[in-house]
This record gives sequence, C-alpha cells and structure tokens, in this order.
Amino acid sequence: MGARSPFLRLSFSLVMLGCAILFGLDLSGVVSELESSEMQLRASRAEALALRIADAGEAHNMARIRDALHNAVEDDAALRTAGIRSSGGVLSAATG
Repeated sequence: MGARSPFLRLSFSLVMLGCAILFGLDLSGVVSELESSEMQLRASRAEALALRIADAGEAHNMARIRDALHNAVEDDAALRTAGIRSSGGVLSAATG
C-alpha cells in the first residue's frame, strides 16, 4: 500500500462530506419539503392556466387561448411547449 497524495485524500474527504450532508438533508426531510413546495407552485400555476383557458374556451376565443399558452411558456423556463387538444385529439392551439 503506497502513500496516497494529500490532494487525493482531501478530494475523497470532501466528496464524503458532501454525500453525508445530502444524506442528512434527505433524512431530515428538507429536500422533500423543497420538492413539495415546488410541486404546489406548479399545481397552482397549472390550475390558473386551466381556468384562463376554460374561460376563453367558453367564449370560443382561440386568440386568448393561444395568448395564455404563449404567456405560460414564456413565464416558466422549465416549460418548453404547451398545447390544447379537442376531445377528438386534434391539436387546436400550440406554442413553444
């Protein structure tokens, strides 16, 4: 067993420390709380978008539906495309 360099020992120690911190956060529930709050935010955004589209759909206003979809894609960096289909599966409006 040869002597390991101090750089290698320090790197290994930092990796192990990082793993221990992540494991501790996971056990304490901090990580799941962050995921839960993010999911609640996404759900509220989706609900608001659905209400805007339903309102525009009742008025048969496709321009408002397209605008709502376009604004949703622009506002949320994680959202790349959005669309709405008719009950027959035909794509009525899309953006992204």
